[in-house]
Amino acid sequence: PCSTLVVKQMPEQIGRVLVALNGVDDAAEIQRRFLAHPFRNPVEMTVLHVVPTLEAYRQDSSLAHHDRFHENLYEDSRSWGQQLVNNVAAKLSKVSFSAGGGYRVHGQVLSGDPPEVIITESAQHDLVVVGSHGFQSVARFMYGSVTQKVLHRAAVPVRSRVV
Repeated sequence: PCSTLVVKQMPEQIGRVLVALNGVDDAAEIQRRFLAHPFRNPVEMTVLHVVPTLEAYRQDSSLAHHDRFHENLYEDSRSWGQQLVNNVAAKLSKVSFSAGGGYRVHGQVLSGDPPEVIITESAQHDLVVVGSHGFQSVARFMYGSVTQKVLHRAAVPVRSRVV
């Protein structure tokens, strides 16, 4: 019921950070945290939102007549995600480098299985930041947790925050 921070192997020097966002709650918490506590040195930050694909749904021929609905939903999800990451990137970009810290931020929206995409993208970064929504153990068991999968499989340090 309270915020928790989990850090896996904090590196000595952080130059590139991947921030994975799932929604507006994640975005608000990330903005609050990184604006209140900027890194000491300039950081290049990628704000990432992953739109899940439903390939099994699209491959089922009995559902083919719903294909246009799926395409519209997918495009709406990508558009919403792009707005989300652009807004966060714009706000975080305002942190001044002259104060010793700061962020060079860009937003990115990708498609696929969220944990797999985050893990793949993490290889290019020094630190991964993901939110966790604190599902109870039964829900986590039933649905899995993107955060848990990333935490256990990413080769770089992962910072997880319950929102």
